[in-house]
Amino acid sequence: MLNSSVKDLSFTWTKVGIIVELIRITMYINRRAFIISLSIESIQFVENIYLGTLRTVNSSDLLLNTIGGLIGYGLFKVIYKTKLRKIIRAK
Repeated sequence: MLNSSVKDLSFTWTKVGIIVELIRITMYINRRAFIISLSIESIQFVENIYLGTLRTVNSSDLLLNTIGGLIGYGLFKVIYKTKLRKIIRAK
């Protein structure tokens, strides 16, 4: 009885560890995508003020670019794990 509960507990902590690691990686990628998107929007804002380039700065662009960065990273990981790794190993 005790042995099975220890196995269940270790399996549960393994799942929690995997979930925490996925959240940590997601937050890291999300932070990077947000900083890059914020940089682009800031450059557009400065260009608009000093050069009068008529570019718009939208908060929705910031949100959508951040989500797009996260989706792009996820697609890269899926492709890398399937096709790209086989191509790299073949060389």
